[in-house]
Amino acid sequence: MTSMSNNIAGQFGDTTLTKVFVGGLAWETPKDAMREHFEKYGEILEAVIISDKITGRSKGYGFVSLNFTVH
Repeated sequence: MTSMSNNIAGQFGDTTLTKVFVGGLAWETPKDAMREHFEKYGEILEAVIISDKITGRSKGYGFVSLNFTVH
């Protein structure tokens, strides 16, 4: 069961409290621009804009995973 839990957690571990949904993106928003915007809030582990599998066009939303250390 441990290996299955690791697969579900993914490459960045449990992102339940550190992964932010970003909606209302313009279709032409580049991933780098979204990353730059969120860097002022902390280290970015991942910034992803979701795109349509067939057209490759942005669906207008994405996710940003931040690296927060609990003290």
